[in-house]
Amino acid sequence: MARRAPRHAEAERNDQALLEAAKKVLAVDGAHASVATIAARAGVGIASLYRRYRSKDELFQHLCALTRPVDSGR
Repeated sequence: MARRAPRHAEAERNDQALLEAAKKVLAVDGAHASVATIAARAGVGIASLYRRYRSKDELFQHLCALTRPVDSGR
């Protein structure tokens, strides 16, 4: 089993924390949710958010893609 580089593992943890925080903040604040609030709730700096997502829209689109039901083709 290959070990992930520490930076890669930290980036993955930050991404998961950002997505969880975005879900919670979005549920309360809706589309007016601020990236600063999301970053703070995730326990990361705003620069970490912007390294992964270029905009709030990109973050929300990624979150929607993850939570969208899978089409079973029926």
